[in-house]
Amino acid sequence: MGGVGATIASEFAIDYTLNITLNFCARTGELSGQHDGYPSYSVFVGSQSVYDYQQTSSQILGALALLPLGGIQPYVSFDW
Repeated sequence: MGGVGATIASEFAIDYTLNITLNFCARTGELSGQHDGYPSYSVFVGSQSVYDYQQTSSQILGALALLPLGGIQPYVSFDW
């Protein structure tokens, strides 16, 4: 795929950057970063869910959530 098709396809890519820091002595952690509004996903530490993102229910809105408009910026502090 090249030209305009490649440009359009790259605009609808699933993009994410997540930073997860774990303190093994204190058994605490932090999750931060940025991700698109689609698809749904969860982050686990061991068997504990520390972040759960649910996409919109509409497929059209879900696809539009892939456009690079700044994304979702989570910050979660947790014990594990």
